Amino acid sequence: MRDNFNNIWEALLKAAVLENTYHQMMDYPSIEKINEMELPRHYEMKMRKVIRHYQNKTKLKKLMKSAGRVASWLLVVVGIVFLFLLQFDEVRASCKNVVMQVYERFIQYDFKSSVSDKDIIEVGFVPEGYELESEEFKSDGMDIIYKNNLEDTIRILFFKDNRTIYLDNEHYLIRDVQINNLKGEFFEAQSEGFKNYIIWSTQNGCVYIASSLDFDTMIKIAENIK
Repeated sequence: MRDNFNNIWEALLKAAVLENTYHQMMDYPSIEKINEMELPRHYEMKMRKVIRHYQNKTKLKKLMKSAGRVASWLLVVVGIVFLFLLQFDEVRASCKNVVMQVYERFIQYDFKSSVSDKDIIEVGFVPEGYELESEEFKSDGMDIIYKNNLEDTIRILFFKDNRTIYLDNEHYLIRDVQINNLKGEFFEAQSEGFKNYIIWSTQNGCVYIASSLDFDTMIKIAENIK
């Protein structure tokens, strides 16, 4: 009984859909009238613009795909040629010179910790107007920042564990300094926007100061760090 009811219900729905479609098609113009219709000029221009955009997009995709294939083959060819050229001593020497020029832009400092158990440093002097901004204690040292009203900063880093530091020397004049009878180096900035640096090693660790202050003031800060 239930199946018969469902079948009747489906038949009624189909009949209603067909009747509704028939009434809608009665008011629909014939193909001849549709062909005789003229669309407004701006409609036609919009459709042409959409078609051109689609065509250009399709062409661009094909072009990018072809360019990707060409670039891939070029990379393969260049790689093979480069491997062939590496067989010559002159080419290997030139490659080595390029690597050395890039490497020599940086100075590497290696610090190896001693048996000292000292975990912190004490800053005995900062110029007038500078206040402690932050003091962060880490497992391998400290990070201290002082700041004045002009937003100038003094940053002091202390590392007590093994550490390698790389400093860009391209924009600096470098000279040796003495910090409480310990050897260090002062990096004097030669370009605007670069800070001055002092770096030296003690028995307790490696100390690194970054600031825009002058040489004498930074040396005084360094000499008063314990």
